[in-house]
Order: sequence, then structure tokens, then C-alpha cells
Amino acid sequence: MVHTFLLEIGLEELPAQYVLGAQQQLKEKVITFLNEVRLSYETVTAYSTPRRLAVLVEGLASRQTSVEVQAKGPAMKIAKDDNGNWTKAAEGFARGQGLTVDDLFVKNVKGVDYAYGLKKEIGKSAKDVLTGMESVVSDLTFSKSMRWSDLDFKYIRPIHWIVALLDGEVIPFEVARVKTSRHTFGHRFLGSKITLSDAKHYVEALESENVIPAYEKRKKKIEAQITELAAMNGWFVPLDAELLEEVTNLVEWPTALYGSFEERFLHVPVDVLITSMKEHQRYFPVFDVKEIDCIKPYFITVRNGGKAHIEMVQKGNEKVLTARLSDAAFFFDEDLKKSIVSCTDKLKNIVFHVELGSLEQKVLRMKNSVKFMAEVLNWKGDRKQLERATDICKFDLVTNMVYEFPELQGRMGEIYALKKGEDPYVAKAINEHYMPRNAEDGVPETEMGAILSVIDKLDTLVGFFTIGKIPTGSADPYALRRQTAGMIQIVMEKNWNISLESLIDYIYEQYKVSGFTKSDLSETKSAICQFLGIRLKTVLQEMAFRFDVIEVALATNIFHICHTVSLAQALQTAVLNPDNKPLFEAFNRTIHITKDATPGAVYEEYMQPEEKALYHTYTDLCPRFKVAVQEGNMKEALDVLKSLREPIEVYFDHIMVNCEDEKLRQNRLTALANIRALILELGNVSLLNLKE
Repeated sequence: MVHTFLLEIGLEELPAQYVLGAQQQLKEKVITFLNEVRLSYETVTAYSTPRRLAVLVEGLASRQTSVEVQAKGPAMKIAKDDNGNWTKAAEGFARGQGLTVDDLFVKNVKGVDYAYGLKKEIGKSAKDVLTGMESVVSDLTFSKSMRWSDLDFKYIRPIHWIVALLDGEVIPFEVARVKTSRHTFGHRFLGSKITLSDAKHYVEALESENVIPAYEKRKKKIEAQITELAAMNGWFVPLDAELLEEVTNLVEWPTALYGSFEERFLHVPVDVLITSMKEHQRYFPVFDVKEIDCIKPYFITVRNGGKAHIEMVQKGNEKVLTARLSDAAFFFDEDLKKSIVSCTDKLKNIVFHVELGSLEQKVLRMKNSVKFMAEVLNWKGDRKQLERATDICKFDLVTNMVYEFPELQGRMGEIYALKKGEDPYVAKAINEHYMPRNAEDGVPETEMGAILSVIDKLDTLVGFFTIGKIPTGSADPYALRRQTAGMIQIVMEKNWNISLESLIDYIYEQYKVSGFTKSDLSETKSAICQFLGIRLKTVLQEMAFRFDVIEVALATNIFHICHTVSLAQALQTAVLNPDNKPLFEAFNRTIHITKDATPGAVYEEYMQPEEKALYHTYTDLCPRFKVAVQEGNMKEALDVLKSLREPIEVYFDHIMVNCEDEKLRQNRLTALANIRALILELGNVSLLNLKE
């Protein structure tokens, strides 16, 4: 016979961003618990709303699975006397396990014989075992928790009720002074208290009281309602995935409705209108179905409730949005009265970081660093435009709009710059230098924006690392991981054949001249190298490179990002081709035999024909190999080295490297060490697993 078990935790409203993570965590902990206590089941389904987290276990076994357990007793020298009879120690052990000495057997553990007994643990009933669900509820963890009342107990929100129901029977336990019961609650305003007669009726019981406990079902209902409203009015409504998820986790019984705002607000930039609606009010902006870039003076919102008095809800939302848009329009109009110069002058009064100076000082460093990077890249673009973009890239940070809507930094800079007559490329670079803003965002489209973005991020990274503000664990208050990942993404997308090391050195010296450094250059650079390696390793893993390939690639010049990625691509392609196995074996043989040898001058007069053939091949390919490496084309570099395979194989078939003649032996080892050094410029290919 199988059963249905329900566990529901009733809470004060959860922050929307935590709901799905908590739902998944509860499900995983329930599954782990059931597996550990040997209770078999068919399915585990998770549910969540802002006021509850729940799992429904179906096909649950009546009892634990019984198991046979080997119990370890005393060592045999204690378990038996000199005559081979069982001692009292053995008899006591057997009695404690519910066995007799006739049931004992001998087992050797690390060279010592012990008495063992095989006992069968009869499974307990599901009812008895499920009281342990108390630990599942108590052990849920959250990034932010709170205490309430006089309890020494932390949780994401206060617990108001717990349902633990095996079919129709309550499983008794208690968490934070809340005892389990069969009582749950419907919608806060549209529903009432529910007494569950059986766990299997959970979903229907809640839906009858205006709660849809399934996230996906609520989400699809919201999507359908928004789509219907859009179709009725001839609108285009983008269903932003992040906003849709948030709204779904804010409601238990969704009803979509629309409202409007005055057309006079349409002179405010579209980004501001969207941010006001989406980020601040959780509204879906509306666009013209034929001109999808043309925003309409309407919005769609989702109510946590039914259609009763929906006109009042509409008017209330319109009133709130009107107030916010009035503020936005005022900020916009006031900002347009300011000059860019007056804004940049104020940057000296804004602290970048208390130990790293002002934003004005940061911009001055960036201005120098951008020039240096343009030289390193041999960038062919307009240097005056690049200089202007750097000069004014942070001016919008002192505007009213960005103060009110920080998420619009850069976007407002572009809009205001265009309004003030700046070159469109300069304006675009101001916006792009914040990109990518998150994991979903793209990289700057223009080279100018990309250069500015990399320098901005690298300046921040070097600054914080030199004063010891290095991310640890999950703590990353200055978003250095995100900025580093963005920098890697830009360099890869632009395929820049550039090492970040020279840029780091240059930026560090500027901090040093200003007196902001606390650690020396080598210490700072070492820490950045390690940090960059971790981020780059994640990128390579996401690109599905093999572990051994990543290990080899990251052991080279990690500051040269495109070089590292190009090497990983070349090695992965090569090792996946079985025809290349002899090539890597030849390389490995050369590397291993010369592990104690040092590269240096060699003498051809000591060489036999097979030695000369190999060494001439090596000297001939060196220039082509070094050019390929310098250009970051590691596939070409590996292809060049492939010509070494045959002469290496012939060499080892005919030449005894460690011969008795010391001059010959030393000459051979030195020649091979030169070849080894060239191979290792590609990477330590001996770390590759050729058996995979």
C-alpha cells in the first residue's frame, strides 16, 4: 500500500526573489531525507506562493526498507580466549545486537581480525519516521534571515502554520513553537481557513479558496491574461522573463488589468518610463503592435485577487504611476538645464572609495589608461572621440535622474549627451562602458565603448585589490566578480590579441603615484591572476572544455585571455582526434626525458644524422611558431609543432640519449631541452589525459 504525504510551511509574505530558490531547496531536502531514512516514493512535487512552501510526496511506502547491517565487535584477541572459546566480551556484544555468539563471524580490518555480527534492521513505519521532517523545516537556509518574538531561531520570515499530513493523519512535530496540524489557509482576503481531510486533496482545496499553489500554473495564467489584454487592445507587450517571474511570486490568485497615464509624460525617455513601470511598480510596459519601439501611454499590472472592484484598483495604480512619472519628468527637465561641464566638475566631490579617491581621480586615471590601451591595441579609431568619451563618461552620475534611478546610469548619459550635441559615437560609448551590466547583457557594440568598459572595470579591479578588498566566499560588495567576468567577455568577443598584464602594471603605477597603494605590484598582480583564473576557468567550463585541457590552458599566460581560449580550443580539437595521440606521446617523451636538463647552446658536430634532422626541423619551425603564438593563433602554433612528430619518433628509435659519453649525452639533453622549451611555450601538454 502506498501513501501521500504533504508538508506545507505557512509564512509571512516572502520576498519574491527568494520564493523559487526556497521551493527548490525544500524539495531537495525532502528527497534527501526520504532517501536517507529509506522511505521509497514515486514522485515529489514542490509548490510555492508568497505565503507558503510545500511538497507533496506521492506513492510513499508504508515502512522503511529493512536492511542487514554488519555490526563491528571486539578484536578477536579479546573476543576469544587462548582455548578458542568466546569470551564474556563477545557474548555481551552479541547480546547487545540481539544475536548469539553462534551468529558471529570474523572480518579482517587493516590487518586486525574483529568479531562481527550480521543483524537485520526492521524498517519503521512511515508515520514514525516522518516526524523527522522537523529537521527538514528547521534546516532550510537563506541568505537573509530574521528572528521574531523571544525565539532563538532564525528564518526567512516568521512561521505561522505547518501542515504535515500522511494521507489523513497528522504527523506530530514542532518548529519555532508552531505545532503541525491539518489546517492551512486560503487567499488572505478571498479565502478562509482550510481543514484538510486528506493530503491528496491539497491542490484542489487551495484552489477552491483562491490560491494557485503551482508556480508554473500561476505563471501561465498571467501570461494568458496579459496576452488576451494585449490582443483586445492591439498592443505589443514584451513578457520580460525576470519581471514575469517576480510578479508570479508576488501573487496567489492573479488577475491582470491595465491602466493608462497621461500622454504628456511621453516626452520623458523611454528607458525612464520603462524603469518607472517595471523596476519600481512591477508593471508591464505597452508598445504599439505595429511599431514595437513606440511606447504607448498604458501599462498592465497583475493584482493579487479577483475582478471585484477592479476599476478602483486600476485608478489606484494609475495614481501611483502618475506621481512617479511626474517626478521623472521634473528630474529630466531639470537635468537638461545643466551643462556637462557643471556635472563633471562635481565628480571631485563624489567618493569612488574612501581609500581610492574621488570619481574625478578615477576618470583621470581612465583617461591615461585608455590612451595606453589604444596604443597597445594599435587602435585605428578616432582618438579625440575616445578621449572625449572618457572625459565625460561619468557625468550623468550627478544628475537627478540617475540619483533617483541608479540603474539608468550610462543610459541617461547617452541621452543627455545627445541632447547636448555630443557626437553620437561618444554618447554611445558613455552607455556602453557599463556593459555588460549582468550575465544576460551583451558586450559593447563599438570598439570605443569596449575599450572604455575594459579600462573602467580593470581600474576598479586593480584599485580594490591593491588595498586588499578582495572578494571572499560569497561576499563581493563591489561586484568585482561580475566586472571581471564582463571584462573577459568583452576581450573574447572583440578577439583582442592583448595581455592585460601591461594594463595592470600601468594602472597600478597611477594608483601608486597618487599614494593609494597598500600592497606592492607583484602581490597585487598575483592576487589578480588567481582571481582572473577562477573566473576564466568558469568561462571555459561553460564552453564545455575538458578538465585537463582547461588545466593546461590556464597554466600559460592567463593575462592573455584570447591566447588562453585559443589554446584550449586548439588542444580540445587535437586531443579528441585519435590520430594525434602519437604526436602528444612524442611531446611527452621529450618533456619527461629532459625534466632535469637546461636549454642552451648545442654542437652539431656531435650529432648523428637523426639528431641533425630533428634539430634542423626544430630551428626551421621556430620563427613560424613564435609568430603564431604572438598573434594568439594557437591552432596554427600547434599545427607548426606537428612537423616535430616524425623526427622525434625517428630520433628515439635510433639515438640513445643517456649514453656513456658525457659530451654526447649533455649535447643531446640540451638539444632536447631546447625543443621541450618550445613545446612548453604552447602549454604543458604532458598534463593532457590521452586515455579519455
